Amino acid sequence: MPTLSRATGVLVNGLICCLAVGLLFQNVVLVKQNRDLRMTLAPRSTLSSPLSHLIALNMDGARADIRPPVERGGKLVIITMSPFCPFCRASKAGWVALTTALMQKGKWNVVWVSRESVASTRRYCETNGIPLQNVFADATHQSYRELALDAVPNMVVVDHDGAVQRTWSGGLNPERSKQMSEYFGVPYGTFGAPGN
Repeated sequence: MPTLSRATGVLVNGLICCLAVGLLFQNVVLVKQNRDLRMTLAPRSTLSSPLSHLIALNMDGARADIRPPVERGGKLVIITMSPFCPFCRASKAGWVALTTALMQKGKWNVVWVSRESVASTRRYCETNGIPLQNVFADATHQSYRELALDAVPNMVVVDHDGAVQRTWSGGLNPERSKQMSEYFGVPYGTFGAPGN
């Protein structure tokens, strides 16, 4: 069997390296596109019956029932998140501002439900200025099953009858922020999207 000359061997090795780098780059691009697609098409709540309550732990570790508002016209806004989710972290400042604006308007009760333990959720909230009184931890993901969700982040609006009125899946971006601004009647500049 003839042996390749040294120049031909270098050329073949160079082509193989270029091909490997190209495949690696293509895989990185595909992973990013897949992640972006999952965020765009994140599962929406498919809750078919009214929500009576969610069970989670408050930041003292005690069991808490999260219930829709009793008064007619009241709404419960549930922000599902994880301290370790990059989309949640990127949206945090906007959600805090929106939470403050909605709570000041009345008729809106906003709660944050974390997929993590009480300890990691508490640490995250204290570090990032998220008020603890309306934050709950659900490391068993029971509330996510109740809401028919399996990913974070989400914002779910439930009316006083327990019916899901609106769901946004994924972190804040300009399009979602504008939809939320119109829906909640809160100026876009109040919370906006990350980087805005």
